[in-house]
Amino acid sequence: METKSTKKNKKMHEQAIKILETEISKMKADEQYNNIKIHQIETLQHSLNYLKFHSEGELKGLVDKVKEWGKEKGIIGENAKATITTQYQKLLEEVLETGEAIENKDKAEIADGIGDMTVVNILLADLAGLDFIQCLQLAYGVISKRTGKMVDGVFIKDK
Repeated sequence: METKSTKKNKKMHEQAIKILETEISKMKADEQYNNIKIHQIETLQHSLNYLKFHSEGELKGLVDKVKEWGKEKGIIGENAKATITTQYQKLLEEVLETGEAIENKDKAEIADGIGDMTVVNILLADLAGLDFIQCLQLAYGVISKRTGKMVDGVFIKDK
């Protein structure tokens, strides 16, 4: 059940997203680019991406549920029995299973594998003292500026 406070926060998030989208559009429409303006657009875009990730809290809510499950199972938290190394090994196992599903063209198993790898990465981030969403945002911040080309179905970044 949504409280008045939750509804107000959700509405504020939606308004902030609209404002940022409008400002980014205006700045991009202005043809007079310079390094400062490009930096401002990138900063606004990063803020917008952050708000979109957190506006409904869907991703964060799922990450929190995965972490709670990980604590219940003793993978992370005070009674953690897993280590970064064991979670990394689990990730490799899930990658191989997903590879088999891809070879077999089994869409349901591919989806399961992607989900399993994501769960393992969330728990791996926690064991490393990192926030999964921040890791994802950091990666997107890097790749969003990356240039390169497709070669044989693989994106090759410029050096």
